[in-house]
Amino acid sequence: MIQRKLAFYGFIGLLISSVLFKKLLPFFVVILVLVWIAERDYHSKWLYLKRNPVFLMLPLYYCLLALGLVHTENITYGLQKMETRLPLLLLPLILPTLKSLNYTYHKRTFIRVFVFSLFAVAAVCFSRALYLYILETNAMNRGEQRAYFYQSRYFFGSLLSEFIMHPGYLAMYVNVAVLILLDDFKKLQSQRFFFLKLLTVALLAIFVIFLYSKTGTALLLFIFMAYGLRYAFVKKKVQYVFLSLGLVFMVSAAVYFFVPNTQTRIESIKETFSSENHNPASIESTQLRIHAWKASRSVIQDRPWIGHGTGDVWDVLLAEYIKKGYTGVQIKEVNSHNEYYQTGLALGLLGIGALVFVFVFWLVVAFRKRHFPLVIWTLITASALMFESYFSTQAGAIYAGLFLFVVYSFNQKEG
Repeated sequence: MIQRKLAFYGFIGLLISSVLFKKLLPFFVVILVLVWIAERDYHSKWLYLKRNPVFLMLPLYYCLLALGLVHTENITYGLQKMETRLPLLLLPLILPTLKSLNYTYHKRTFIRVFVFSLFAVAAVCFSRALYLYILETNAMNRGEQRAYFYQSRYFFGSLLSEFIMHPGYLAMYVNVAVLILLDDFKKLQSQRFFFLKLLTVALLAIFVIFLYSKTGTALLLFIFMAYGLRYAFVKKKVQYVFLSLGLVFMVSAAVYFFVPNTQTRIESIKETFSSENHNPASIESTQLRIHAWKASRSVIQDRPWIGHGTGDVWDVLLAEYIKKGYTGVQIKEVNSHNEYYQTGLALGLLGIGALVFVFVFWLVVAFRKRHFPLVIWTLITASALMFESYFSTQAGAIYAGLFLFVVYSFNQKEG
């Protein structure tokens, strides 16, 4: 049936374009929406969503942000941001009710496609880094003068992946793949496939390390610990605890001793959080966040209950940067770097409360259904939102809308 083929390849295209070929992503979303419309039977779709309200939380949050346009002055900026956040509305409504997709039957194929896409991203990133490293090394050997010599830094962080995706966001995409692969270990019958999957997880973890995201690496370690403790409890085998601790130790040691500037970054973070005086012109990532958080709190206090409106978030934040003399965040045009603060700027404390309720609701559903992957995904997503304004970017909106469906549906029985 043509609808099933379109849904199948449309979803595969969505998975691939979520990390590669970003410009093609709207095309695959449109295909899935058209199939969803062609299916009709909207009443049964609505009944399914009522039985699974976990998918309604993000659309409701999106609607609250839309209401924030009512009391905003910069309507153009507000509409642009609502367009960016559109996956928060569409994906949780379309994907679960797309009958032509038959996700539970094809889920292992979809997961393989997503993992292979991440390996393709890693291959592209490291190939580019190697090319730039060789190009710059040859230039140095010829005695050419340049403003900067990045050299090995091409293999880490923003210089590695920024041309595809912000390293912090990409690390979270990889973490979701690790989470699903770890959850699937209990279903493996063959020892050969067990070690193959273990190798896959190890390679993905190494990629996260090279992405140089503090939050992404910390949440990767949390995932390892959580699944180690889970398997130890379920299978009553203490070796799983030692295995997870060993993985955490190895990843931590690899980051600390082999990733350049890690020790310096750790000392910088300690100094930043222990000191009350911060350089307002600094563009170091931790200090940028602290300045953004301080400014955001001040602006939220000005209109604590209903906020400043969805379209005026950047205007009021920029004004506060100028007022406080935070030239670093002003030059870099940094947003709140915290989705809770970003929501508070737009909708006040009521908006923050609504966002927290989304995660609490997901956790309640996850515990009631004994859905361990959803528990872990909810916790790592709620944590990541403390350090990035995820829902204010397309990559973050796709992450939430797509992986809520993928993680929630992965535990469903195959039909």
